[in-house]
Amino acid sequence: MKKNLIFIISFWIPFVAIAQLTWVDVKTFGPKANGRIDDTEAFEKAIQFCETNGNNGIFVPTGRYLINKQLVIKKAVPIKGSHNSELIIGNGVRNNFLWLYGNANGTAISKIHFNGRDNTSITELIRFDNMQNIEVSFCEITGRLAINFDNVKNIVLKNNIFNGIPDKMDARCNFSRSIKVDIYENTFNSSGGLIFYDNCRNIKIHRNAFNQLTGYPVHFDGLTKEKISEVLINDNKFIGSGAIAFKGGTYDQVSCFGVEKLQISNNTIVKSGDMGITLAHTRDVYVYNNLIAENNVSAISVSNVKNVIIENNRMPNNGIRPTLEGTDPVALGAYYFYVHEARYATDSLLFYNNTITFSSKSKRYHTVGINGTNKNYIKIYFVGKSDLPDEGNYIQRVISNNQYSRWKRTLLSKIEF
Repeated sequence: MKKNLIFIISFWIPFVAIAQLTWVDVKTFGPKANGRIDDTEAFEKAIQFCETNGNNGIFVPTGRYLINKQLVIKKAVPIKGSHNSELIIGNGVRNNFLWLYGNANGTAISKIHFNGRDNTSITELIRFDNMQNIEVSFCEITGRLAINFDNVKNIVLKNNIFNGIPDKMDARCNFSRSIKVDIYENTFNSSGGLIFYDNCRNIKIHRNAFNQLTGYPVHFDGLTKEKISEVLINDNKFIGSGAIAFKGGTYDQVSCFGVEKLQISNNTIVKSGDMGITLAHTRDVYVYNNLIAENNVSAISVSNVKNVIIENNRMPNNGIRPTLEGTDPVALGAYYFYVHEARYATDSLLFYNNTITFSSKSKRYHTVGINGTNKNYIKIYFVGKSDLPDEGNYIQRVISNNQYSRWKRTLLSKIEF
């Protein structure tokens, strides 16, 4: 019996004992909830009451609450609304709107619309610092940078809608030094998506929709300090606008720099203004069963990778950009290899059973694009026979089915965490 590949990733899901809380109605403290009169004081009093008395959460009933000052939470104070509960971030708010730190572990925020669309000075709507066990769910978050997590452990983001500001490249969520992050069933509209920095690990991104973003839908930057590790990107939909990136289109849909132990599987990745997937300075990677289509430059871009298998992906009509734009590379088709010197060398890269097609309307395409000067820096492996043309700019190696099976078993054992 054929066994399906199962990618294992363990998470400790934060438990917030909602049923045991006493919910304090913010209207007890006298807000007008009309969207015009400042309700900051009512929320400050509600937070103070809950922090002082303990085991309390704030309930925000239907209404439009104007807040003109930063709100700070230093203890666990869950906040929930009623789906029509809107917090309007006024122009008096600077830096961030809601700041949680200290002993605010275990905080859950749900069913609130954070509306920062008209605030042009705020840097982030919500900030979590040095905490653990955080959940944000069923919220709508509109504005620039939505949420910033710094040194946070056990994060759940689920069933949220993130609305960016078109033509802004800000991310919706930033993560630094954060561990055990579970992001699922969210929708990201316009602007950017998720960015991870500085030693983040154990990250699961699944069943999300990224719609016509003007920044990176998912970007990992593990080059500056410690690498990012243990990442699963599965069953997401990345739908770009098809416009050239620097002219307002989507940048690389899945951009991975400095990542170790990575699986990208069962995703739909289409119409990026640049690459579908970028792998740079990555190790131990499995790219499997994705639809990667109609991306302007290439389906997959590779630079300085080791122990990577790219298998069973469908890659139709990539590299459709008709002309050279500025300093960007020309349209490059299915694969793009970037290498100029030995420190960017690509080795232990295996392609197997991928499907590359082009429509009859495609007048300009390449199966492979190379930006490099020495073919010895690019070594590619195939099973049985090569499925790429010998364009003279990389070394091809053919291995047996048994060698492939051993390679795959070894790789999968490294990325089961």
